[in-house]
Amino acid sequence: MERLAKRIAGYPPEGVRAAKRAVNDLTLADAAQVRSDAAMFQGLIALPDTRERLDYLAARGLQTPGETERDLGRAVAEFHR
Repeated sequence: MERLAKRIAGYPPEGVRAAKRAVNDLTLADAAQVRSDAAMFQGLIALPDTRERLDYLAARGLQTPGETERDLGRAVAEFHR
């Protein structure tokens, strides 16, 4: 990784900026899409079913180093009402 960074640093800054801009233009969502996705997420995260699942996962160590984070799929599958 360091070798690649040094190689990129050797190119003219204008060219690096242009390449970054081109990649971003091709791969990043526009601001309206980001806002729309954020609004949808906020609506979904507020649902009682979602809160129940998050509370379950948080009690088992969600967002802390450990088994739940290492195997989130299993932890989600183990959720039962």
